[in-house]
Amino acid sequence: MSDSKRIIALRSKEWIAKAFFSLMEREKFSDITISEIATHADLDRRTFYRHFKKKEDVVAYYIEKCSEEYEIELRKSDVYDNRAIAKSFFTACYRQKEILLILNKQNLSHFLLTELNKIFVKFQSRYALKEELEHPYKEYMLTYHIGGFWNLMIKWLSSGYNESPDEMAEIIIQVMKSEQI
Repeated sequence: MSDSKRIIALRSKEWIAKAFFSLMEREKFSDITISEIATHADLDRRTFYRHFKKKEDVVAYYIEKCSEEYEIELRKSDVYDNRAIAKSFFTACYRQKEILLILNKQNLSHFLLTELNKIFVKFQSRYALKEELEHPYKEYMLTYHIGGFWNLMIKWLSSGYNESPDEMAEIIIQVMKSEQI
């Protein structure tokens, strides 16, 4: 595929995602049709199906984009400790707060949890300490931490993002310390 075709394909995916989330601001997820998304994006229905099989795939696509932003944020840190991971996570979430609010309002935040499981597994292999990778219960520990991050993000989202990403990172650190008591 040529660069110009790749750019056009990427743009159409972006238009579809933008149209879909725009529709979800005022309509129920279950009531939105593929035709409606395509029309709202000024694209043909076939273009939707060229990129996605179903509406859930648009949500997964967008969350994947958010995870890329999270990784970019994480790479800015020269230390990969719990504070840096938490701050990077909540900074990326804050930048995407409008979409996260829509997902939460639509009772679709479980999609985020599903995608977080994939993302954190990928990140663990890149950023985890050697002793974490060799721990006999590493999969359980990772699952536990993913659930904690997700629940704290939902709580933060529901309370109106009152704390900064730095404050949320501190909360994560304090929660982890309290687990050791």
